[in-house]
Amino acid sequence: MAVYLKMPQSPSLCSEVCVPETDSVTVFQCENCRTILGDSNNLICICESLALVTMQAIQPSAVMIHEAWEKCNSSNVSLTGSSYQNVSCTRCQTEVGKVFKNLPPHLSKMSGHISLDVHKISSYEVQQPAPKKNYDEILFKMQQEFFKMQQEISKVQVVLMNLNERFVPIEDALALEAGGTD
Repeated sequence: MAVYLKMPQSPSLCSEVCVPETDSVTVFQCENCRTILGDSNNLICICESLALVTMQAIQPSAVMIHEAWEKCNSSNVSLTGSSYQNVSCTRCQTEVGKVFKNLPPHLSKMSGHISLDVHKISSYEVQQPAPKKNYDEILFKMQQEFFKMQQEISKVQVVLMNLNERFVPIEDALALEAGGTD
């Protein structure tokens, strides 16, 4: 299988359709020509038994949905009575998936959306999420730094006031001398 996603281990999820829990964004591309089709931000579900990845949205210029609806063959009991449209890569015309309708209830999440065939796509991860920041801790550190700066400014203010007290008498004396010689 060309697609690698971390699957949840929760037994409460349906065995046919699982929503993956991933820590990063996975990009899906055509296996044949490497055209980017979409990413895991738009992932609806993964159906392991059918080897399909169903997307909420896909790169519009990357795929072409064929107009003709075809009946699903009876080789897969899960799809009996369903119809689909083929989906092809616009760059190389390789069939990369299908759009299904009239699916049974346990596969209803896939209905009306593009489902990519995992054997005809490849994937890679592009980023890890930024670590969550503890804003309370950041605010506390900023307050500490602000307090330290206030203390340093107070010290400078004391020095300037002392200098002012020393210079004022000197300036006054010089002003009297300059005024007395006229």
